[in-house]
Amino acid sequence: MLDATWITELDDAAQFVVWSYRRWVSGPDNWPLVRREYDGRFGAEAGRATLAHFARLIEALCAGAHRRLEYHAACCPCVCHDELRLASLVGAAQAGDGDHVADHARDLVGEAAVPLLANRARAYAAALNRRGLALRIAEPARVTH
Repeated sequence: MLDATWITELDDAAQFVVWSYRRWVSGPDNWPLVRREYDGRFGAEAGRATLAHFARLIEALCAGAHRRLEYHAACCPCVCHDELRLASLVGAAQAGDGDHVADHARDLVGEAAVPLLANRARAYAAALNRRGLALRIAEPARVTH
């Protein structure tokens, strides 16, 4: 079990997922910033398509959550359990590891919402793969921060 994970310990792709999550769930005032980042990183058309997959993933996550999900402030150097779990979910989906996808999803949402969250994670992961952005986090991890 990890005592803490620092954002700088994550690869660029995982940092991007955490960055996106923090800003997206902080509210609609931050969504234009996220849109600009996706457009800048992937180009306007590909950025919008990838962001649409991300937004659907977060929609499924929030709708199916069986507890209050956590996230840190945008500038926080630490990564909380839910942020790391989300990055791990996307990484497992990119790796095609269905067992870990289900495990990560189950930790974030109720059992009934696992299939939808897993499917949305696979779609977002595929979009990131098409853009050459691969996460290296596939194993479940616990953060106590």
